[in-house]
Amino acid sequence: MHTLVLAKKYFNIQNNLVEWKIPYNKSLYKLLGYNNKEIIIENENIKLETDLDSFTTFFNTYKNVVFIEDDLDLSISISQEFDSEKERKMIGKMWYETKYKAEYSNIDFLSDVLIYTIRNLPIYNNSENVLCAVPISADNMSEYNFIDVILKNTSKELKITMLELKWLNKKEKVKYLKYDQKVNALKNSSLLIKGDLINKDCILFDDLYQSGATINYVASKLKEQGAKNVYGITLIKNPNNFDNNEFNKNRLS
Repeated sequence: MHTLVLAKKYFNIQNNLVEWKIPYNKSLYKLLGYNNKEIIIENENIKLETDLDSFTTFFNTYKNVVFIEDDLDLSISISQEFDSEKERKMIGKMWYETKYKAEYSNIDFLSDVLIYTIRNLPIYNNSENVLCAVPISADNMSEYNFIDVILKNTSKELKITMLELKWLNKKEKVKYLKYDQKVNALKNSSLLIKGDLINKDCILFDDLYQSGATINYVASKLKEQGAKNVYGITLIKNPNNFDNNEFNKNRLS
């Protein structure tokens, strides 16, 4: 299972006790383990028990988060792009309007969403972390400003050091390429990383998670430059898992 969203079907609530039984996901497991040491992995499920108040707080905080299983040390999206009726969820709609219709009045809201999520996520919420974004090709300045403003707002509010990433060669658009073609296109676009990463934990931001190829490739380059851990966070997760499945098939083969 490559993505997971918390749902009540995973919890058995009786009296004041909640029994969890959730399909294993590395990101969720690490976040749970940060606060709760009594986690058991049984038959590829995360199992633990907690009181109703603790469960309610956790569920209400993270019920919209998409936990992603990939090569990053932690990987989440703040929201799914669409709901079950194939309508854009609120964050998905605001992202779409900002990116494709230049509705820049949404940027403050999207910044606040990212700030709130990082502030309330264990491990992510650490002033010793550094912050950067997956860069885009230089020919799309409107998108660059959209991502850059959100990142700068977040860095300032949370007092997290921001690093600059930049493609030295114009990055080929990889959205509609096959998995292996995406990887080759990324390798041909030299990545410049400005800032000290040695033994640092890095929060890597992007607006959309679809295939995972780009964010995972950038994370690997951050590791090569000395980053200890890379924690991925995106605004939305596209529901099409085909590319994500292809990515996981390749990384596990």
